[in-house]
Amino acid sequence: MLLNGVDHTEVDYKEFPQSRKEAMEIGSTRYFTGKACKHGHITLRNARNGRCTVCSRKNSHAARKKNREVNKEWAIEYLGGKCQHCQNVFDWVTVYEAHHLSKELKETNLGELVNPGTSLETFKKTATPELDKCILLCANCHRIEHADPNSNFNKKK
Repeated sequence: MLLNGVDHTEVDYKEFPQSRKEAMEIGSTRYFTGKACKHGHITLRNARNGRCTVCSRKNSHAARKKNREVNKEWAIEYLGGKCQHCQNVFDWVTVYEAHHLSKELKETNLGELVNPGTSLETFKKTATPELDKCILLCANCHRIEHADPNSNFNKKK
C-alpha cells in the first residue's frame, strides 16, 4: 500500500500504541492514530513532540540546509569575502571555495566540516584551524589553480 508516496506494506501499524499518552507510558518513541496531521500525512507520530514523522523529516532537512548555509557564509566572511585571485565579490555562496595553500598541511576536507547538523559556534571552533590554511577562491579561479599547466586542454588557442 502506497501512503504519502511511501510503501507501507511492511509496517504493521497495529503494533504501535494508538495515542501519545499510551506511547509515553510504555516508553515507545512512536505511535499511530490513523488520523492525518494538519498537512494530510497519515503516518507514525513522534511520542516526544506529537509531530508526524514525515513533517519532522521535512523540518529537520530544512534546518540542516539552513545551518549549512549559515556556516558557509561565515567561512566566506572569515576568508575575506571575495575571490583572492580575481578579487570579484559574488552574491551566491555556491560560487566560493576554500583552497588549501599547501597539500601537506591539509588535515581535512572543509566540505566535511560544513556539516549540516553543526551549529555555527561549533563550526567556528572546528573549522578555523583548517580555514587558516586556506584562501578563498571563486569556482573558476579554483579550477584554474588546479589545472595542469602542461595540458593543452586547459589553455585557450
